[in-house]
Amino acid sequence: MKTWHFFRNDSGLFDGRSFSATDAVALSLNVPEGFGAIEGVTDWQSQRVNVTTAEIVDYQPPSPGATHKWDSSNKRWIVRPEIIERDRREAEIIAGLKELDAKLVRPLGELALPPLDERATDDERKAREIIIADALAMVDLINKLKGAQRAELSALRAA
Repeated sequence: MKTWHFFRNDSGLFDGRSFSATDAVALSLNVPEGFGAIEGVTDWQSQRVNVTTAEIVDYQPPSPGATHKWDSSNKRWIVRPEIIERDRREAEIIAGLKELDAKLVRPLGELALPPLDERATDDERKAREIIIADALAMVDLINKLKGAQRAELSALRAA
């Protein structure tokens, strides 16, 4: 069994398709128009065919962008470590903001309690005042923490 990889006749670039058969006759019936076929490809993503010499040569594809760097050991573009770290920190901050949002439920619920009626005792009124004061303090603290996290997130995204 032989394996041939298809390459574009105009550029020599492989497109990932291959064909396996026992003879070249079967291959000739399956080569796409505008393509050639060649044996001996070991890594279609980092090789191409020199269309002048019909030899397989090393190939470095264009960079996907500034967030990537070429890793010559595995012949691939990889995301830069600082980008991976930035994305990890961004996800961590967003998770922290969601956590803080969840912590707002209780104090906001306490602030939404219906007013006490005229039958409430002094102790009930004092307890309600403490509940409201604590809830306001908690909302204020959570909003300050969220503000700090949003500022960090903005700085991270601006960098």
